[in-house]
Amino acid sequence: MSSLNLTPQSLQAAQSMGLSASDAQAIAGILGTLHQRIEDLHARVATLVEKEAFLEMPGDGVPFNQAAYVTIPAIGATGVVLQFTVPQGYNGSIKWLGNNFVGAGWTEGTGALVWQLLADGQPIRNFENIVGSLGSPASPSETAVIRIFETQLISLVCENVSVVAAGQLLGGRLSGWYYPIEYDSKVPEEGENEDQPAT
Repeated sequence: MSSLNLTPQSLQAAQSMGLSASDAQAIAGILGTLHQRIEDLHARVATLVEKEAFLEMPGDGVPFNQAAYVTIPAIGATGVVLQFTVPQGYNGSIKWLGNNFVGAGWTEGTGALVWQLLADGQPIRNFENIVGSLGSPASPSETAVIRIFETQLISLVCENVSVVAAGQLLGGRLSGWYYPIEYDSKVPEEGENEDQPAT
């Protein structure tokens, strides 16, 4: 047990109030313990106000970097550009995203190609209708954190609406980190990515 040291002046003041030296020392011990507990609480609060693990990779986080190219599918078909499963015991964050087209026959923004980012087959809000490149696999763009959760199947897919297929390539990259689920106080309900899935 931690204890505060009694100065001669403190001991004299305690005795003037009718306290024995042993009583004064016992009180000092209690106050020392309280002081230590307050310091411990301050340390815990300082830890709590650090950035959440989904906003910044913690020391025991695990980075991931998924990248792939696939041949464009036929008109009317959807191709899986890349896909991975969030490991057991971990949640994660996607921080960098890239998608591109290599070849001829497509103009950005026309809707002739539509990419989607999916979690367990459901579009993630703000990423359900991507009609342009958000960066290449070699140079992905940084995005607001996209949260992903334990055992979810994450997919970047592309629907070929009207591009004549002639061996062109679709590229994709998703990068970020996994972190132990203990960092999160909220466990999502089935099919939920916080408030992110498209409705």
